[in-house]
Amino acid sequence: MVQRNRKIRNYIRAIMSLYFSSDVDYDIWSAMHSPAMHHNREWIGALEAKKHLQPWVKVDSLVEDIVRFEYATINDWAQGRIPDDEIIVRLVSGYLSCMLGALRGAARKEVDALIKDIGERGMEALPLARKLREHKEAA
Repeated sequence: MVQRNRKIRNYIRAIMSLYFSSDVDYDIWSAMHSPAMHHNREWIGALEAKKHLQPWVKVDSLVEDIVRFEYATINDWAQGRIPDDEIIVRLVSGYLSCMLGALRGAARKEVDALIKDIGERGMEALPLARKLREHKEAA
């Protein structure tokens, strides 16, 4: 998503301005908020089902917090406060850092290792970057 959004920064800036506006119509805000909630709730719900979340975690609250974080980060990029070449790594590492406190067990160890790898190797540590590279090499 972020790769595509780089080409339409002004549009994303306008969408984020609406999203964070104090007087936006609720239906408009909800239309922007709901897809991100759904996507994140699927993953976090799956983690809950596998008992990978801390017992004190409230799934809906965590999902809300994660969506706010994602949109605030995207807004900062759209406003030029995060450089293009940093946005994906910043978004993913920040997202995973937020999630780390909510996780336990194997999921926590996996995310912790990925955050450390991202810190050391940047974009190359991301699973999607590896898949894209492998696809290019195979072609």
